[in-house]
Amino acid sequence: MFSKEESRQIVKHFWTSFGVYMRKHESATGNPVKWLNYNTGVKDIFFRTRFERKYAEVCVELNYTDKDLLELNNSQFFELKSTFEDLIPMKLNWLEDKNDPVVLYKQMPDVSIFNKDDWQKVFLFFEEFLTGIDEWWSFVYDIFKELEVK
Repeated sequence: MFSKEESRQIVKHFWTSFGVYMRKHESATGNPVKWLNYNTGVKDIFFRTRFERKYAEVCVELNYTDKDLLELNNSQFFELKSTFEDLIPMKLNWLEDKNDPVVLYKQMPDVSIFNKDDWQKVFLFFEEFLTGIDEWWSFVYDIFKELEVK
């Protein structure tokens, strides 16, 4: 067991190390990208990475307070599902509930941020998701940006 301070330092070290690891990648658009805090450029759409005590997870979240915008954007993700799956080899779980803020996700079970032996496989897991979704986003960004103003 780790103290709160030790835990905080381990978590900080993981995310710093992952940020350094991802420096080798440019954005699909050629623009600078902060992989740890990916800016979609569209309000309320987020690409998330999480690493906890028992699992790692990637997901797309739609944090709309307006139910109509949530449903509209969620539907748009589903309309573009085939292009998404063509560009991202990782098989993600798509949630059918149009009112759920999480559109799609994937968990890697049985890994822990507190086990450094797990870090490399989580780096690869996050890298596959982030680079794939970045490439996809470069093609579909304008569609979602247009929905933002409706």
